[in-house]
Amino acid sequence: MKNKNLIIILVLFLFIVGVISVYFILNTNDNNVKENIGNSTKNINKSKNITNDYKVNSNNNKAKNMKNNDKSQNKSEPILIRKGQAILKTKDIVNDLNLGEKVSKTSKLISIGKKHYWVVSVYNKTNNLKTGDYYINAKTGYSTDPALLAVGV
Repeated sequence: MKNKNLIIILVLFLFIVGVISVYFILNTNDNNVKENIGNSTKNINKSKNITNDYKVNSNNNKAKNMKNNDKSQNKSEPILIRKGQAILKTKDIVNDLNLGEKVSKTSKLISIGKKHYWVVSVYNKTNNLKTGDYYINAKTGYSTDPALLAVGV
């Protein structure tokens, strides 16, 4: 009987010690954590560093956003006028001027700085010699003088 009582007391003692240790483990302040850096150990207060890390991260994000904005400002103009539209616009210009010229069925896209132009060649109807090029702005669709673009004529 003494052995049975001794076993019950021992089990109760271990149970109480376990409950108390779990209580202290769960209720301790976890804000202070030791961080090992190289050979040294330093105490870090997590509650203070969370805001500092957030500030650092937000500043890094601002810097990244500024870099992204710089890249977006360097983008070239969109190409809104397609090849066929540029050829049709050149045909309209030639027909309006009554120059007796015919328009090439092909055109070439060139870029000058951030702007794009369709280069459409125009030929003489009688002898098929090239008489010049028309530069159609790929964004607006307007004809542009090549001398203003600093393109060799």
